[in-house]
Amino acid sequence: MLISRMAPVAPVSPIGLVVLLLAGCGGTVDAFDPDGNFEPDHVLQVAIEMDEADWDALRHQSRSFMTELSGDCMAQPFTKPYTYFHASITVDGYHLPDIGIRKKGFIGSQSTEKPGFRLNLDEFVSGAELFGKDNMTLNNGVQDPALIRQCLTYDRFRAAGLPAPRCNFARVSMNGRDLGIYVHVEPIKRSFLRAQFGSDEGSLYEGTLSDFREGFLATYEPKTDVTDLALTQVRALTAALESSESKRSVLERFFDFDQLLSHLAMETITGHWDGYAGNRNNYYLYLHPDDGKFHLIPWGADGTMRKERLEEHPYSKGAVAHHVLKRPELREAFAERTRTLLDSIWVESEVLAEVDRMEALIGTEIDTEPLQPALEGLKAYIEDRRSRLERRLDNPRVEDMPSAYCLAETGQIEAHFKTTWGSLNNNPDLTRAGDLEIDMEWGEGPTRFVRAGIGAGYSDDDGRPLIAIVGLLDEARGAMFIPFVHFDPNQVEAGESISIGGLGVEGGASGGILYRDNARPNLSQAGFLGEGSLQFDRFGAGPGDPVEGVLESKIFSWQEQRP
Repeated sequence: MLISRMAPVAPVSPIGLVVLLLAGCGGTVDAFDPDGNFEPDHVLQVAIEMDEADWDALRHQSRSFMTELSGDCMAQPFTKPYTYFHASITVDGYHLPDIGIRKKGFIGSQSTEKPGFRLNLDEFVSGAELFGKDNMTLNNGVQDPALIRQCLTYDRFRAAGLPAPRCNFARVSMNGRDLGIYVHVEPIKRSFLRAQFGSDEGSLYEGTLSDFREGFLATYEPKTDVTDLALTQVRALTAALESSESKRSVLERFFDFDQLLSHLAMETITGHWDGYAGNRNNYYLYLHPDDGKFHLIPWGADGTMRKERLEEHPYSKGAVAHHVLKRPELREAFAERTRTLLDSIWVESEVLAEVDRMEALIGTEIDTEPLQPALEGLKAYIEDRRSRLERRLDNPRVEDMPSAYCLAETGQIEAHFKTTWGSLNNNPDLTRAGDLEIDMEWGEGPTRFVRAGIGAGYSDDDGRPLIAIVGLLDEARGAMFIPFVHFDPNQVEAGESISIGGLGVEGGASGGILYRDNARPNLSQAGFLGEGSLQFDRFGAGPGDPVEGVLESKIFSWQEQRP
């Protein structure tokens, strides 16, 4: 293993250099200290160097709804389309010359300008590590404009005595270009298991749209070489939950019951809607080898503590959470645990003080003024969550456990269009806007429009550029389909096609189909566009500029997957 300290120092003898390395050269952390790089008051300084061609290849790798959620998507763990590239890294002055780096992120967290990184320090050099670790996770935080929700959420889980990753911040550069603040999160690896559970010999699974129900089992991803690939205990728990046995008896047999209640309560308190209970997503599952108990570990917490989610009830889509909230005895135990945790670890003044501390820490590296709107929303959630939640604990709304769905190809669309930039925003009736020839088939045959038009411009909702077709299906009912495509105007070249990868893809075009009528005036998602292209023959993004081209795409819709 070759490791060196890159901080500027006076020349020293070879013996002195060894001492200097072992002492950390007066730095704030020690490269051989297994806990050093998660100091809460420390912002890591991370400089990555790699071949520019590899950097371009890495940052443009992507995944989308189409690649991940189409076909028989629930039949196996989700793919990881990212590949490792060679790079060198310097962390707080400590240098490794040849590591593995790849992009990370599921769909919404992708970025070509600020990609998330998975760093495998010993990918190419056996034994290479920093701070007692052979890997690092650097999340880009693009789904959290406040940047601190992940660290704050994991901090609260840990304060509740639950296994959760450590977390702090990093200032990252790539080939000398500043990428800004990243969230440095402890990977859920065997070193984490040893620290949290005293053993790494149990089965570890990552849950991504995974649950203890038929139809949701195959997506559990084994994460270590000792993990049971047959999911023996997961399947045993699934069968027990579907049996007539007392659900409390089942949960006490398969889980550390007190820890389970605390985990479900913390997901609800922090508004972790995209975790296990709320979406059967973003969590790890560890089966302790000594007592055979399952333990849930939170992950993917960048969507927590949203002001717009203050009114949400305790989450109940995950099978275990559903059974807890559905049965009076278990629901009462959950409510009591939630109130206890609200009193003990959701002390608003203390949580707000931690927000201020993290903001001040980040402020030593960047201007935090652009973060203020998001920080105000975060603080509003912290201040109001207790009162909104307490009145729902005794009578929570218990949701049905949803079926498993994948995207299936259900049609296609071809549209030749002429319009002008800004027509999307200043035309009172888009069914009569522009010049449009459209052929659309969906389901059993052609879609017949009474009339259809097209507009181009910036979305009133989020300011993103798009083109939108508005097709009237039934004038009396006000029924209409609205196919739309978001795209980056900087990618437009006359005569060149932009790939449509489906909603959530970054670095290309993405689109879908909305529906509304008089009885349901709010727009709803009816379908997705994917495996298609958007080509402009003429294009300008100034007011009144011509926008002409062709849209061709397949149409995908959700299809229930039956076990």
